[in-house]
Amino acid sequence: MVVFFSLLLFSCSLMLFSQTISPQIALIGLFISGLSLGIFNLQTTTLFQKKTPTEFRGRVMSLLMTISSSLLPLGLLIGGGLGAVTNNNTQLIFGVCSLSIALLTITTSLNSSIRSYLFNHEDVAPRKA
Repeated sequence: MVVFFSLLLFSCSLMLFSQTISPQIALIGLFISGLSLGIFNLQTTTLFQKKTPTEFRGRVMSLLMTISSSLLPLGLLIGGGLGAVTNNNTQLIFGVCSLSIALLTITTSLNSSIRSYLFNHEDVAPRKA
């Protein structure tokens, strides 16, 4: 539940950030978004470590880091393209991103197979040689 709540909180803080004209409120929105993303990253990393067998953990974590690192340039490219297309309308870009994250989070949280994976409290025991 913490994973879904932190993503929804990130989405709400991003929407707050996109619609405000006050620097103080924007700073609060950015603080909340950073806090919620930190919680999300910590929880998902812990989840991957707990659900992966010990002998595969290094491979899985390196693959996860490789994928997330390689998607960064793609996100920058898409963001730059959206900025050019919308004439740098950052309120629109942040608002659409916020709504997209919220819809994706709600849709994912309603998926029964994802919920059963996340809420299954059985830890993977290391194999004995």
